[in-house]
Amino acid sequence: YRTASLVVARSRGERFGLPLAEAMRLGIPVVTTGYSGQVDFCTPSTAWLVDYHMAPSLAHVSGSLSLWAEPSTLHLGAQMRAALDNE
Repeated sequence: YRTASLVVARSRGERFGLPLAEAMRLGIPVVTTGYSGQVDFCTPSTAWLVDYHMAPSLAHVSGSLSLWAEPSTLHLGAQMRAALDNE
């Protein structure tokens, strides 16, 4: 982490997001999807959150009603730029 300028997690769902918490502890800016377990500590005031929409899950455990968060690629890029420009 010590050489990272930014940590990005384009996640469709996390239980917790330990690498994000570790990066934040070291003062490294974090960009991540604004959904799932990481939003317990990744908030608009502590991280750059990426917009998303719910989409059918293509995971190996998916059923006909399984959904996951699909992060916006355009917003991800904008949030990465904003985080880097804020440095």
